[in-house]
Amino acid sequence: MQTINKNSEKLAGVVDLYAIPTTNIIKILNKDIFCLNQDEIYHFLCATESIVHSSSSEIKDAGQLFTNKVSAFIPGQHNSIDKTLTKLARYKFVVVVRNQDDTYIMIGDKEIGLNFKWNYSNSSNWSASVGYELSFLGENTFSQKLVNFPFS
Repeated sequence: MQTINKNSEKLAGVVDLYAIPTTNIIKILNKDIFCLNQDEIYHFLCATESIVHSSSSEIKDAGQLFTNKVSAFIPGQHNSIDKTLTKLARYKFVVVVRNQDDTYIMIGDKEIGLNFKWNYSNSSNWSASVGYELSFLGENTFSQKLVNFPFS
């Protein structure tokens, strides 16, 4: 029998979210991401514990594929955020998340980036949060990979 157990040395939870347009990536070599322009790396300051990464595996004709989704929430509203998110919706991304144990995980790659979409909601329900729901979604040949930070 094989036992699949949690890693007792790792803390759960994602604390940071970075998105890099695939057009800004020169190459990804081993654990290093090389970028053309550091100003085109987007660091999302999201609500605490709102960043979630899920990955599901499926065997298809092309082989094993992983459907990856990264979602997050930014509370509040501001016109500058609207403009930036609208601009970003035109690109595909490599997403990097930082876990509580300070490991950085890459989701997506230069050749097959994740699609980005966002939604703003100003709910009339007093208990609902007002702000931006973000999601990055795509299929890749891997679920996640460890990478180095900062990006080169």
